[in-house]
Parts: sequence; C-alpha cells; structure tokens
Amino acid sequence: MENEEGREERWIVDAGLGDMPYDPLPLQVGAYSQGPFAYTVTELEVAEKGWWMVHDPNATIVGVDVAPEIVHDLKTFEPQHEHYSRSADSPWINLFLVRQRHASGSNELRGCVWSKRDVHGIEKTELHSKSQWLEVLGDIFGEHLVNYSRQEREELWKKVRNIHEQWKRTKSSN
Repeated sequence: MENEEGREERWIVDAGLGDMPYDPLPLQVGAYSQGPFAYTVTELEVAEKGWWMVHDPNATIVGVDVAPEIVHDLKTFEPQHEHYSRSADSPWINLFLVRQRHASGSNELRGCVWSKRDVHGIEKTELHSKSQWLEVLGDIFGEHLVNYSRQEREELWKKVRNIHEQWKRTKSSN
C-alpha cells in the first residue's frame, strides 16, 4: 500500500484467522496496541527479510512468522484452508470455533463456551441450550445458519454439545 507521501508500505493483515490484529499492523519493528491487545513486530532471524509478530500474551497463539514475499492472491491460502477445513487429519475437524475481532476487543465461540474480551478482561459464558447457542451465533457473530436446514442445525448443535460434554468430563477428571 502507498502511504500519504506516495511511498510503498507493507502491512500485516488478517487473512481470516480471527485471532490476528483487527487493523493492519505496519511491517516494521515496533510495539502496537489495539483495544485490549498488544503486539510486537521484530525482524525474523531465521529468514532473511522476514518478520515475527509476537501476539498478545492472552491470545491462543504465541506469534506468527511473516515471510518477506507479498501475497497478491488469496489462492495461496486455499490448499491449507482445504486441509484445515475438511481433512480428517486437521486438528480443527472436531472443534466448532468462530472468532470475531472488533476495534475494542473480541468474541470467540468455542463449542459451547462464549468468550468476550475487552479492556476489562475476559468473560466466559457456558451456553447450555440450543436457543442460547443459536442466539449468540446469530446476534454476536452474524451467523444465522440460513444455508442449513432445520435438521442440519439440530445435528450440528448435537455434535457441538456432545463434544463439549466430552471436553467437560475430560477436564474434570484431570
């Protein structure tokens, strides 16, 4: 992108992870804040002209390596997207996860746990009913599952709820 002076600048932009910065970060060494989130960009020592973005300490990831090459086409991400979305080998295949960033914080729905983060901290709410779950999914994330039949929505809810109950049993036995 060009800045106000007409010079080219490079930026780190979220390509759909939902856990990256809300606004693009300049690809230059520095510390950056966005709402309750703090990021640091440093030069990457293992790849020439690469970068390392240190994520907020409360994030689900430690950071991201940023290659020096510019990505002009999202097709670059399609093979990995296909693997993580549909492959039986994907660590995400049995996890229902929706994330949404906004200027002052974030929301995450992981199974039946809705997490809201803002400058005051993280608030977690367990959703016990299908109606609660669908309400949060629609009202907070804008996903009303309109492309799903009533039966598909019911099957999705049952799968999410069963996995959530298994997770709770595992958590309580540890």
